[in-house]
Amino acid sequence: MAAAVSNHPHVDLLNKALEKANEQLSEQTVIAYFSEPENGKSPAFLSLITQKDYPTPIGAVHVVHLIGENWDEIPFDQLKKAVPKVAQAILKAVKINEEVKDRQDVLLTKRGVPLIIGENDIRIDDQGYLVIDGEIVTIRKNDKIIKILAEKIVSEGKCHFIKLDNGHYEITDSDKRSGKGMFINLEKVIIRA
Repeated sequence: MAAAVSNHPHVDLLNKALEKANEQLSEQTVIAYFSEPENGKSPAFLSLITQKDYPTPIGAVHVVHLIGENWDEIPFDQLKKAVPKVAQAILKAVKINEEVKDRQDVLLTKRGVPLIIGENDIRIDDQGYLVIDGEIVTIRKNDKIIKILAEKIVSEGKCHFIKLDNGHYEITDSDKRSGKGMFINLEKVIIRA
């Protein structure tokens, strides 16, 4: 069994899902860790180990459903996924990694999250920042402008960058929580809607 490394309050759920998923993999093993042990709803980051390779990051999995309004206020027990659903998401991450690893229209973050960029001018610079149309993407937080590292974009599955008619970008993924949608405006600032 590949244990999830963490003192996260829900590591047992993740460990059971990892065991179930790894039973279906023959020459590969998935391991995982939570990045924020204090947050019971934080994602776990996955890595794939083959018999020949070092661990390869393959994205994230959530042990909770990303749906509804006032998500931050809803208790974990009302949002948690069943073990088979988490195991299914882990196996999906393995499959997606295999499908996208050689595609020219995909950028992989350091955590293995696939960013589907299509023909848009999007890249990750040498320092790891997300760059669109030659400008580093930022976010405003507490009256500060912060450059966004591409690895800060976390999704269970693929993130699609869709250029809208007004020149803004919409980032779509598996997150269906109200008010958690992500857009990048003409000034290359991420806004939530």
